[in-house]
Amino acid sequence: MSNATQNASRCFLGATFRGKAQCAGGRIMDTVNFIKERTRMCKSFGDKCEECPAFNACEDELCSCAVDVESPMDAVDQIAIVEEWAKDHPRKTRQSKFLDQYPEADLNALGVISICPLRIIKTHENSNRICKTSGKTCDDCMQEFWSEEID
Repeated sequence: MSNATQNASRCFLGATFRGKAQCAGGRIMDTVNFIKERTRMCKSFGDKCEECPAFNACEDELCSCAVDVESPMDAVDQIAIVEEWAKDHPRKTRQSKFLDQYPEADLNALGVISICPLRIIKTHENSNRICKTSGKTCDDCMQEFWSEEID
């Protein structure tokens, strides 16, 4: 069993993953997230594949990309590569960008910036200049707004 497989198995069992924090929920990344994160990882390297952790990472065989659909690498090992990269390169959100500039911003009980989107963006107001987000609580609206991914 390869080191990546052993580490992913430990991650699955809820222990540490390559000496770092536990995986979310103590389980291996689901298929949809794996594909999304693999795509994001690949796009981040552009045409510089040789800088990617998946480049020629197959131990027994020569392969250009260990997480490609035709890779001979075990699926658990592929997941371990993508999972570690994703953890080291979190997605940028409106909140993460805002907190880079204003690290002491007030957060609500859910850990979300407690600034109503209506105060900073006009798309949340109706013609009477009041919030047009009906059917949601303020906390839900703020969570949705601040967790939106940005480039």
